Amino acid sequence: MDAARPLAARRRDRRSVWGRPTLQCYRFRGVVCEFGLGGGAHPTITKLIEYQEFCGIPRHEPAPAPGEAEGEIDPVEVKAKIDRGDRFVLIDVREPHEYQICNIPYAKLIPLGELPKRVNELNSADEIVAHCKSGMRSAKAVDFLKQAGFKKVKNMKGGILAWSDKVDSRVAKY
Repeated sequence: MDAARPLAARRRDRRSVWGRPTLQCYRFRGVVCEFGLGGGAHPTITKLIEYQEFCGIPRHEPAPAPGEAEGEIDPVEVKAKIDRGDRFVLIDVREPHEYQICNIPYAKLIPLGELPKRVNELNSADEIVAHCKSGMRSAKAVDFLKQAGFKKVKNMKGGILAWSDKVDSRVAKY
């Protein structure tokens, strides 16, 4: 079907500040070729990029691991992320009095009721893991954040009770 359309319909120009094309891109069989027009008589291919990337189409997330629901993460995997030094934000959506009983040292306290007012404290580009006592409130927080435009948000399955069972038995259960 691409071959039936004229080449001009499949070309995109990226223009410089002065309005002259500096880069021309052609699509052929799902691959985009960028041609530099930097003043030479013959344009040269500068790089190949995927068509979806060129058009800004998001890539699909990989399927969740077996036994793990989409948008959930196991406390053991959260601990592994902390140990590896992965960049992510762990938020605790419980109430302040619950946080005082027990908490995960790396977690930032943002109670579920305050999340709509404090959502600007979070960066939508960051990976975010939410947890509560058992996983119910954090699931609501994840839904809220996804509706607010956050893409990389997960719920820690089982909450801090699962953290206490699987990761650190010194964390008090209440």
